[in-house]
Amino acid sequence: AKLWQLHDRLTDVTHWKNQPNEVVRYLRDAHGNVKNSEAKFRRMVDWRISEEVDDIVTDYVLPHPLMQRYLPTTVLEGCDKEGDPIWLERVGAADSWGLLKAFGHDDLIRYAVYIREVCIRGEWARDYQRRRNGRPPMRATAIIDLEGLNWSHLKPGLLPLLRDGLHIVQEYYCGFGKKVIVIRAPALF
Repeated sequence: AKLWQLHDRLTDVTHWKNQPNEVVRYLRDAHGNVKNSEAKFRRMVDWRISEEVDDIVTDYVLPHPLMQRYLPTTVLEGCDKEGDPIWLERVGAADSWGLLKAFGHDDLIRYAVYIREVCIRGEWARDYQRRRNGRPPMRATAIIDLEGLNWSHLKPGLLPLLRDGLHIVQEYYCGFGKKVIVIRAPALF
């Protein structure tokens, strides 16, 4: 019933993301609050339009190979036991400080958005949908590998980058990770 209410409130949104398998994630994220779901969904659509995120998979020029090498993220081959994709992010292996100095805040944020878009709707997602009789990937299991994480990952100059990256994930990709598994976490304290 709440999904129908949300659907009715979003009838004026003509964006391709306005489909049940996308909208339901915002409803879940807001614990069934239709008004909050609507507001967050509209903010996501506005962000996608203003930042030209819908075209990033085809139009983005891949950055220097070092950015790809030192910011390792991928979707693993195969699926979890529920048949959903598995997203792997090796945060501890990332040289965030070196990348920030070499490429800058905006380029790193843009690359992170590109990676998320490829992992959500790239070629592998089309293959997934073909293998699942038209069912798109709706949720994923996220594995955050912290091996190698140390104090250099927490330098004050990195905090705005981390803040902005987390904001994007929480606001505009909400509910995609059905469960997050943190592995090999070091003791920093």
